[in-house]
Amino acid sequence: MKNNTIKIIIALIFLVLFNVLYFVIGGANQSAVNWMSYAFIHVSYLLLLSTPILCPHRDGQTVLIASLYLRALQYFFTELLVGIVIILLGLQNIALPLVVQSVLLALFLILQLMGVLANRATSESIDSQRIGSQLISDLTQQVREAMRGIDNPTTKSKVECCYNALIACSVESIEQARAAEDELKEAVYDLCTAVGIANDNLIEECAKKVTSAIHHRNAILMRNRN
Repeated sequence: MKNNTIKIIIALIFLVLFNVLYFVIGGANQSAVNWMSYAFIHVSYLLLLSTPILCPHRDGQTVLIASLYLRALQYFFTELLVGIVIILLGLQNIALPLVVQSVLLALFLILQLMGVLANRATSESIDSQRIGSQLISDLTQQVREAMRGIDNPTTKSKVECCYNALIACSVESIEQARAAEDELKEAVYDLCTAVGIANDNLIEECAKKVTSAIHHRNAILMRNRN
């Protein structure tokens, strides 16, 4: 609560300072051009303050968020400079100042929205890699634990092949591979169950299913990369 209060106070400092200077120096009776610039400056500041809405905080994605803040900050200072210059020049024709500041605003909105879309795509890719990494890590751990319960060297070597294949697996995860990943999880579960009942024939059969499921998942990932 205290942090939010401090943030609000900091945000209000510029608004209060700018408005005091604007009205003390220029008074309330100003030209349409000045009022327009006044409005554009306030809009740019509000857009800066609203940046967190476009980039909710997510762990490990600070760089993506910083790019949106930097762009909003650049636009704000650019508009502040342009707006102050226009006010000081005392222009009477509204056309040119309106065009200049409208173009600045339009460019900022286009670039910012493009940045949001790009960040969202990158974020989804990062999340997908995290899901895939966790899945492969969990399945690899399960197979490694299962290997410890196998005494037959021949059978153990078949399971070890599954273990090595999982280690070499891509950690990428995509929607198209969800069914194949479910198939892989089920195959690993069956393998661990077979090891639990110490049935060598069943273990080897389940190991083949695990290997097949790994190849199936990898094939789907490869197709979607191309």
